[in-house]
Amino acid sequence: MVATTFKLTKGQLRTDTRTEAIDRARVMLNTAEQFRDEISRLWYENERRFVEIGELLIDAQERLKLEGGEWIAWVEDTLPFKRGVAHKLMAAARFIRDEALRAPDRVALLPSSYSTVYEISTLPDALREEAFKAGLITPTTQREAVTEFKRATSTKPDDRTAENLLRTELRRLERQRAKIDARIDEIRQQLGEG
Repeated sequence: MVATTFKLTKGQLRTDTRTEAIDRARVMLNTAEQFRDEISRLWYENERRFVEIGELLIDAQERLKLEGGEWIAWVEDTLPFKRGVAHKLMAAARFIRDEALRAPDRVALLPSSYSTVYEISTLPDALREEAFKAGLITPTTQREAVTEFKRATSTKPDDRTAENLLRTELRRLERQRAKIDARIDEIRQQLGEG
């Protein structure tokens, strides 16, 4: 028997994953509870996966002893994402690991997006502490809220209060609402209702 080795391209990996997902979606779900449970299971599985991927990347870099350009080339040539994503996944995994040791109760407050967790990990300790206390960091926090918080606090270093954090979040939400309202008006006009 001859073993055949071949490398899947990123496009093939993506296609194979989608086909597998379509097959899984054909499972018969009938009730709202069944759909809720399955969607929730997949969502939380996805949440755990980014931490696992980040930890695997950390292990790969250490065990394969790849540094600098060798590491970058390996990531970009063999994985379905670029080095920037790899860096963020690794940083997010390290942050969650460290946070679990430092303040385990806070891990449950972290969002399920690796890019948002990465942005939180880049906050200086004092600002991160303030963001947690102000309630800015929750499971539903989006990356944009963290980057806006960073921007607001870096331009006003002596004005970093919980009230300002909340005002920053309020402005972001108001901008989102304005965009949503504008889109609703467009749709109503297209439907002849406006």
